[in-house]
Amino acid sequence: MGGQCPPPVNASNLNDISNTLEKLDNQDIFDENYKKGDVLITTRADLDDKWTLCNGDIAPTDSPLYEDLRKLWIPGEKWVDKTDSIRITNSQFTDGTYLYYWSMRDGNITVQKRDFKNATINTKTVASFAPSSVTVYYSFAQNNTNLPTYTNGIYATWCVVGGKDTYLLYTDDLDANTYKTVLLHSEANMTSPYLFYENGQYVIAVTNNVTAATINMYIWYGSRIDNLTKKTITFTSDGTSIHPSTYINYYNGNYYLLFRDYVSNVWKTYYIKSPTISGLTQSKDNPININGFVIPNNMYCQRSLDGRYLYWFTNNSYRMDFETMTEETLWNSGGNCVYIQNYFVVYQGNQNSLACWNLTSGIGYQLESIGESNNILSVVGENMDMLIIDYTDISTTCYPEITMTGAYAYIKTED
Repeated sequence: MGGQCPPPVNASNLNDISNTLEKLDNQDIFDENYKKGDVLITTRADLDDKWTLCNGDIAPTDSPLYEDLRKLWIPGEKWVDKTDSIRITNSQFTDGTYLYYWSMRDGNITVQKRDFKNATINTKTVASFAPSSVTVYYSFAQNNTNLPTYTNGIYATWCVVGGKDTYLLYTDDLDANTYKTVLLHSEANMTSPYLFYENGQYVIAVTNNVTAATINMYIWYGSRIDNLTKKTITFTSDGTSIHPSTYINYYNGNYYLLFRDYVSNVWKTYYIKSPTISGLTQSKDNPININGFVIPNNMYCQRSLDGRYLYWFTNNSYRMDFETMTEETLWNSGGNCVYIQNYFVVYQGNQNSLACWNLTSGIGYQLESIGESNNILSVVGENMDMLIIDYTDISTTCYPEITMTGAYAYIKTED
């Protein structure tokens, strides 16, 4: 006879099948079997708010999945057009919700708070000097806008009053009515200050911005930004010119300082190190045997998260390795640079391209040409999680983008 017949289906079997089909039609099965971050392919379009369509949209910072997605974000890998909802200019800082524009006019330091549709919420003067006396206004930022530095809960920048008085301007609250000012030093022709926080201390350094056989370096350091100790190091050349770097680094228990000495028409490079700032003093016990070595000063500069690497940019892009005390040229072109999350992002202005380094691994790579002019900037804050170009396009943390015919892709954003 023919093939065997299937076993008879009794009432109990029918009940089990019915329960299974009912459960498959119920939202609970997705909640039970999928965890946050899992992707589901389905023809259904009625999933609850624990699921988000994988359409590449920007992930809001309050999403339960945001921090997980943010770890996967590569700055500049993808651009999202936000022309209709965001208009941004240079000279800004943000806490992730609002934009804070820092500017100087007629001796007043002004902060303007705006939302992401460029609507002004308020404008206030946070510090004032004599109208004709503010001759220079720069910042600690790693690019050439008036972006303040953010480090260890402090937003900071600086200005020079009357051509010689260098003031630190800082706040721990961008919405404060008055920001604090501290007179650091009174002397003309100084380099741009460099600020970082490491080993429980704020460190700020400047030098005389001159070519001379003797140059003073001034360092302020301490556990509190409002109570810093000042140290002076006098560098003296064996020849005709000496050049200390203001970019002090901290790595593996020691503070490092680089300097060059021009002797018999040759630049000789050295480093000094000490477990304390107070112990730093000029010494030529540690030469670096590299001809043409370039050290950062008044440049775009950023240290890696663990301090092993220091990156800086002039006409070329350089990296110093404080483990091996060697330097390498990364690219034969320089540019502006901004620090974002665990990456160091550089805009190569003459090539219209981006380069990124992972500051944990030290690995760097170039991104594809962005085809834009000199309008790249960073929206940064405590999270440092967004890159904007030409005022319109954003590279930031996004949901995955998965497209297909006849089905939808969802990512579970909440358990």
